[in-house]
Amino acid sequence: MVKTGQQELHGVQMLRALAALAVVIHHALEESNASPGRFSPDWLTTAGAFGVDIFFIISGFIMLYVSFKPDQRPVAPNRFLLQRATRIYPIYWCCCLALLGLRAIGFMQGHDWSASDVVRSLLLVPVEQRVLAVSWTLIYEIYFYLLFALTLFLRSRFM
Repeated sequence: MVKTGQQELHGVQMLRALAALAVVIHHALEESNASPGRFSPDWLTTAGAFGVDIFFIISGFIMLYVSFKPDQRPVAPNRFLLQRATRIYPIYWCCCLALLGLRAIGFMQGHDWSASDVVRSLLLVPVEQRVLAVSWTLIYEIYFYLLFALTLFLRSRFM
């Protein structure tokens, strides 16, 4: 839940739910249209992808909201990055390891990841053959975090 003290951001939570629903609908229609007997027009299928854009906007808002609390000093860049890493990587690694486990027991034989692909995927470094295909959004989010941390660093040096 996104909150500061006792104040909850209900509007942000509703927007987050809308974004998640849009992404789920997008992927469901995309998978359905891949089979014979398409039933959804392309514009409707691709429209749900706007949920990802909403998530990025919410992410930027939340980064500012939690980093610049009233009557407090802005969060330090290293603390910001540590907080983001501990929020993102453990769950992401569990998902990747689950997929690697499935591959090891015989599922997902169409995927042939090299050791380099796996390591880069686990670090969220761009790689063509990602273990978790939809992790491209997290890769962009990591760039966003690094850029934001840089602005926190520069702000602490020049202000």
